[in-house]
Amino acid sequence: MLVNGKKIFLTTLFVFAFVFRASTAFAHKFVLTPENFDAALEEENAVYGTFTEIIGTPEYSFSMTGTIYNPMEVSVEIVYNDGSASLIAEDTFEPYDSRAGNVVAVEESDCDYAPFTLTKDGTAVLHGKFRGTIDLSQFGGSGTATSVSHVKTFLNLTADGTAGKRLGGDGVLEVVFAEEIPKGGLVAGKEVRFKFYHLGAPMANKPVFAAYSGAPVHTIDENGQEVEVNDYLEATTDQDGEAVFLLDRAAPWFVGAFAGEGTSEEYGGGIIFNAARNNESGGGGGCDSGAVSWSVFGLLAGIAAFLSRKK
Repeated sequence: MLVNGKKIFLTTLFVFAFVFRASTAFAHKFVLTPENFDAALEEENAVYGTFTEIIGTPEYSFSMTGTIYNPMEVSVEIVYNDGSASLIAEDTFEPYDSRAGNVVAVEESDCDYAPFTLTKDGTAVLHGKFRGTIDLSQFGGSGTATSVSHVKTFLNLTADGTAGKRLGGDGVLEVVFAEEIPKGGLVAGKEVRFKFYHLGAPMANKPVFAAYSGAPVHTIDENGQEVEVNDYLEATTDQDGEAVFLLDRAAPWFVGAFAGEGTSEEYGGGIIFNAARNNESGGGGGCDSGAVSWSVFGLLAGIAAFLSRKK
């Protein structure tokens, strides 16, 4: 379990900006990105964790986030296709600067880094949970706000039954694949069906989204604050909590949803996976994997979808 207490070196301005954006919209996504989505057995890989608006661009490390949430808990484990799990220990995570490419002091970090190795063949899942509470009285408000995030990142994704399993229990917002993944993993250009759960029940008739690493980025005004967001696709789930997205780019993808926004307890959840080009392997990820740019989904559609999520 990775647990961070409050620290005093963060500036008041940064704290206010983060709290304003996180507590009013819960827009920051909890993201775990591997150094490589194809992780060879017994060879060292790495996972990078961050909270970000823009897939592929780290913003706030766990270490830095821990300066404003108290209490805060983050746990990351490796779950294998036979159901066994291995915790990535707290002391293996270090604050990391994705731009410099090295371990740094907490105040200079934008993500957290931890090495790991897989010990079993087949699909493996980097399974992460976050829960943090803010005392709003410190920032001129009243009461508390709690954020709960859940994320699953798939390595060596293939047809072995792992993709559709729920791992988070009934206390999170969780996304699963609603169909079996073909041998060799996903390829770009295919429509894929997903299922969304909130607190154990299917999320029927709710907006959900999909974004890829490297999607165009634009700035919007959110209650007087400038916020950078990437364009993304939006869909609405059916009565069974299912939605379909066309994975039209060869890139790492994040498919997710939010619930309870604007209440005292807000939820976010998603899955991260790679869609490869035909005849290619899963390929690399990494903390700065958004360096490749692709054509625009549609700026107006992206803005409309983002604003609709805030209502």
